[in-house]
Amino acid sequence: MSVSLCHIKGFPVQCERGSPMQEFLTLWEAAMPQFKGTKQEKVVHIICAYHAAPNSKARFQVTDDFIVAIYELMDLVRQDQAVTASDNTERVDHPAHYSGAVECIQLAEHMSFNLGNALKYVWRFDKKADALEDLEKARWYFRRELHFTTPRSKEVYRETKQYD
Repeated sequence: MSVSLCHIKGFPVQCERGSPMQEFLTLWEAAMPQFKGTKQEKVVHIICAYHAAPNSKARFQVTDDFIVAIYELMDLVRQDQAVTASDNTERVDHPAHYSGAVECIQLAEHMSFNLGNALKYVWRFDKKADALEDLEKARWYFRRELHFTTPRSKEVYRETKQYD
């Protein structure tokens, strides 16, 4: 049984080769270059790190990063509301706003519903007409994920609400 190892927020993540987590980590690594230098690079990375985090302590640290990063991104969008919509010929199977070296769904289907939706909205926010609305939806889904999966979830949920 071969095991691979990576680190999320300094916490080791071990997984068997060929396991769903190994597949997720491989897709994540392949997806990140398409976000290099983009506004959403940090937030996509944080959402994936939250999913892969090996324990609640690591997830809690990633949560703090998400809160800061999503609001920084929302501020950038508020400063630049001129977002162009993409021209898309394959609107159902491979929409342009989800495509790249790795499609959004390839990562999202490894995650919970709420976390996958948060990733989806961050992934596409700069390719849709209302970028700020997509970031607000990402924040909403991430907070729902926290509410249901984090120890002290009600407390964390209340703390994040102060930023509304």
